[in-house]
Amino acid sequence: EDEFRQYEQLGDHFAAVAGWTDAEVVVDAGGNGRDGLEGSASFVTGGYFSVLGVRPVLGAGLPSRETTNAPVAVISHRMWQHLYAADPGVLGSTVSVNGTSFTVVGVAPPGFNGVVMGSAGFKLWVPLATRSLVVPGAMHEFRAAARLRSDVTLGSASAAVGVVASRVAASN
Repeated sequence: EDEFRQYEQLGDHFAAVAGWTDAEVVVDAGGNGRDGLEGSASFVTGGYFSVLGVRPVLGAGLPSRETTNAPVAVISHRMWQHLYAADPGVLGSTVSVNGTSFTVVGVAPPGFNGVVMGSAGFKLWVPLATRSLVVPGAMHEFRAAARLRSDVTLGSASAAVGVVASRVAASN
């Protein structure tokens, strides 16, 4: 995560930078008779949805503050349909992820399952800072994406990323 912060500081090249890590989880919507379903959680930085150009179909989505540890979640459209019967009043409901309660603050658009192709199961997105509450232990993979500023060339941004990557590699 500290390495991600170095990339995030390339604001003169990128309009926004987002990071995430994924984990398989058990999801429980509580009291609906469909408890203990296997799913996938993405633990994301605050800019995740804006970098990808995705807006929830319901709700405001996750807070934009990078360090928020608020127990809030955006659920996939499929999860909303299956676990909450597409109830438009789902916002404010609770979803349990590996036994930790999160408040639903958004529903992703139909077909959006994050950046991993073929990931069409029950999916949700929660703040990165909540990861240790849900999945103990070290992160094995942390991914990032960025939205290039309109006044920056891909070559210039690639060069800047290369400098940071060299610095990160030297410190490890």
